[in-house]
Amino acid sequence: MRKLFSFLLICFGATMLHAQRPAVRGLFEQMPDSLLPLVNAQARQALTHAYVLGTDALVRDVMNTEVVLDTLGEDFMQLRTSPVSTLQLRLLHTTDSTTLIALVESVEANGSVSSIRFFNDRWTEQHWLDFPMPTVRQFVGDDADRDVAAQLEALPLISIQAEGNAPVFTLRLSLSPLDEEARRKAPRQAPTLRVRWDGNQFRMPMP
Repeated sequence: MRKLFSFLLICFGATMLHAQRPAVRGLFEQMPDSLLPLVNAQARQALTHAYVLGTDALVRDVMNTEVVLDTLGEDFMQLRTSPVSTLQLRLLHTTDSTTLIALVESVEANGSVSSIRFFNDRWTEQHWLDFPMPTVRQFVGDDADRDVAAQLEALPLISIQAEGNAPVFTLRLSLSPLDEEARRKAPRQAPTLRVRWDGNQFRMPMP
């Protein structure tokens, strides 16, 4: 009986902890306008409301550009802010039961390039958090053709894609800076690496 009581107490505690965690929807709606100046709070609420209702989650920003909420889960969301740009929010839960927000912005223009920033759940930027940005050699390996590596190192375009079902980020090195001759020596697909959040820090590389 005592073991059963202890088990139920643990389950109850885990349930309460999960219930207290902020969801990405509320954090997106509360995002400071300075981080997404073309999509105000009213428009953000309209997007999430439409998505939950199962209708087209689409608004026009102040520049009359179509903004679409593609994905909205408990810990992850993706917003298409223009035909060539996206914004992702990925919640990162820590071992001390706090929540961090990873904000990934990507632009597709002759090769995708991304930036990543981190905030707490009050939208204060967390400059201390170290996200590992790999070198070109880590992407292509030490045996890569020297001309290929040199051209990629001259203009390293790295995109970051947060995964929706796990605190994992896929990093992809664009091959668009290569000239025609170097492309023939390069891998057919853009090299990728994966980074995982373990509750305290980021771990890289992953297979």
